Amino acid sequence: MLPQVFNCLTEVARIEGGGAPENIYVTGHSLGGALAQHFVSAILLGDLYGPAGSGSAMPASLAGWPWQQIKLITYSAPRAGDKKWAKLLTEAGLDSEFFATAFTPFDQNALVAGDPIIVARLLDANRPAGYRVLATSDPITSEKVPDGGKHVGKSVYVNKPSYSDSILPPDIGAHEPIRIREAMVASLADPRTPPVAWRYREMTDFVPDFDPEERGSIAELEKFAEAIRSYYDNNGLWFDVSAFDGDLALRFAIYGED
Repeated sequence: MLPQVFNCLTEVARIEGGGAPENIYVTGHSLGGALAQHFVSAILLGDLYGPAGSGSAMPASLAGWPWQQIKLITYSAPRAGDKKWAKLLTEAGLDSEFFATAFTPFDQNALVAGDPIIVARLLDANRPAGYRVLATSDPITSEKVPDGGKHVGKSVYVNKPSYSDSILPPDIGAHEPIRIREAMVASLADPRTPPVAWRYREMTDFVPDFDPEERGSIAELEKFAEAIRSYYDNNGLWFDVSAFDGDLALRFAIYGED
């Protein structure tokens, strides 16, 4: 996947006039979280794009990007490598706290989703960061299964660990994105967050004249973008419109090159 990803990033750099981003965020849920770990590993530890983004395969237009300060945030991610690799990537690569124990499946030093240190770290342009966000009852992200590799990043729990999590049958439902989101919405208590994720709503709830035959077109995206602006405006909620419009313009610019 690496050549395709870097081809896309090279195009972004061209459209943006060669300017480097302040921060680079890599994220994913479940399998996406595993791929995110390996992408960051290739950048920080690899011998083609790394180490620290300085490898010979790194496109020249991206060489000046802040790869050393990359931010990894996974959700319900599985263990994607052995202890030696996970520890090296977490501590040396991401300057984060590594969790591994044979005595308890839970990280006693885990953060909660609303801990203010998380946002401060993610906005820090001078340091990398690694967070693994999970529900403790999810068997895929726990340490219940021995010899299954180790996790990458500082633990962030969206729920409070309990003894029953370690003895009850696996709760596969706790792995689902909607459950993770529900727990985060409750703990963060941020009024700007829609109580129900938009992906679980009908598009016509926001765009009454939505045309399914034109799904994904620039015209339909413009309708949805206006619905997003209206949501925050009508509810009296702060929204970074300039950043949103800038991201939207970049997406349309990439569309225009197809």
